[in-house]
Amino acid sequence: MQTKKISALVGGALAGMLMLSQANAADLKIGIMVPTTGSEATAGKDMENSIKLAVNEINKAGGVLGMNVVTITGDDGCDPQMATSAASKLVSSDVVGVVGGYCSGATLPTLKIYGDAGTPFVVAAANSTKLIDANPGTSFQINSTGFDQVNTAVDLFQAKGIKKLALFIRATDILRILPS
Repeated sequence: MQTKKISALVGGALAGMLMLSQANAADLKIGIMVPTTGSEATAGKDMENSIKLAVNEINKAGGVLGMNVVTITGDDGCDPQMATSAASKLVSSDVVGVVGGYCSGATLPTLKIYGDAGTPFVVAAANSTKLIDANPGTSFQINSTGFDQVNTAVDLFQAKGIKKLALFIRATDILRILPS
């Protein structure tokens, strides 16, 4: 069931990228930007493997508009400098779009690179509100922001009758406290 959801997500992203880009090759090249090294490598590899699994299923079903989908991975290491190098590599590889973006701090500086190149970027996991203001119009954040996630959680707790609750990000920033 999870594989079907990932396939649908990647398939929809691929179709959107294709509509926004000019693809004239037999292969449809899609970039994957995730941390494959560093402290978040395990999560990044899981994301990369999930995308590749979905791409394999899409290709088995005939590809996208008759084109075989191929992927190119850029390792952002959850590091802004590595991420800008990875984004530049993907753009110079003539990908029609990119899927990924795990760490907000690493994803943020890539938005301009993708925007300048006109490369659509489906941001799958990064959720900083800063991504919204930095989006040049070619990025699509499919995960709600951390602020929205917290508000949804607070609303749920209120509906459940919880009287006191404090929510934190990285144990330092209080976002919202329910009244006692």
